[in-house]
Amino acid sequence: MNRYIIVGTIILLSCLIACTSDMEEPMTCETTGLTYTNEIAAIFNSSCANTAACHNASATSTFSLANYDDVLIEIPRNRISGSINHESGFSPMPRGASKLNDCTISKIDQWLADGAPE
Repeated sequence: MNRYIIVGTIILLSCLIACTSDMEEPMTCETTGLTYTNEIAAIFNSSCANTAACHNASATSTFSLANYDDVLIEIPRNRISGSINHESGFSPMPRGASKLNDCTISKIDQWLADGAPE
């Protein structure tokens, strides 16, 4: 009986060690040195300005976020940060979809705080 307990314990411990060593390291959210061209444009294009979204170049009932110049127009109005952070007084964006993940929001907010470099 004791032998079965010892063998069972060894097998259980081996499984636990094997499972924990296969776990991936948590991803970090890099928010330094972001530029519109290298990181932010892709976020806006996939979440805000694609043809199925509201803020494309042909937007008539909203404002465009399709290019850097269009984005710069909206920055002083705080519409981008207020909307993606779901702040009071702003329409939560993206409309009809889940809130952007925390890392994506942090990237946009930090990019804006850094002066929105191109």
